[in-house]
Amino acid sequence: MKSVVIGINTDFQDTFCLVPYAYLDCVSAAGALPLVIPCLQDRRALDYYLDMVDGLILIGGKDYPSRWFGQRPHPESVPVHPCRAKTDLFLARAALRRRLPTLGICAGHQLINIAMGGKIVQHIPDAARHRKHERATGQRKDAEHSIKISEGRMLSLLFGKKEIMVNSSHHQAIDPAALGAGLQAVAFADGGVIEAIEAGHLPFVLGLQWHPERMPWRSHASKIFNALVRAAKGEH
Repeated sequence: MKSVVIGINTDFQDTFCLVPYAYLDCVSAAGALPLVIPCLQDRRALDYYLDMVDGLILIGGKDYPSRWFGQRPHPESVPVHPCRAKTDLFLARAALRRRLPTLGICAGHQLINIAMGGKIVQHIPDAARHRKHERATGQRKDAEHSIKISEGRMLSLLFGKKEIMVNSSHHQAIDPAALGAGLQAVAFADGGVIEAIEAGHLPFVLGLQWHPERMPWRSHASKIFNALVRAAKGEH
């Protein structure tokens, strides 16, 4: 039986293409085969990668170019490498055009909005509450807060409740006044920060501002990644 293949984009640092292992582990635990897609400028090659996958994950990272949504960079912006930026925008637009099941996480969540014509709040007023804590113990420790799931057809069914706890590691967010075409905000943090989006007109497009791959597997991450794999199989 053919394995379900989930493509995962990569970061670009110091001539290396990198992806945190947690993404690979979560895809594997959900019963699919992760396929790492390197940062490439050859669009034909990227199209070939998309031909090979049944679903796509757009991972977290630094900030995408503000010119993509008609703004100047904010002083607090930390730009993603241009090689990754070009690769990611092509992958996002091509995946959405193909109606490929797509999961965007943190920056990937914001990228979905940009790819569909939306805008980003480049530095949220309460950014300190949404950034990761200092690594005083030598280990990553994210900020945590609750979010309210309000609408949509996927997230509320996956968790079966209207309020959940999530982690947080960001200073930018989707602009609620400039959602991309066909997108719906379905979860919010206190203060109105959009924590999740869905595209009702597409089979499976889910953007999450938090990092489910860094949440406990059985109680949280499995709900998200299993849903992506089910969609990639054509199940509902």
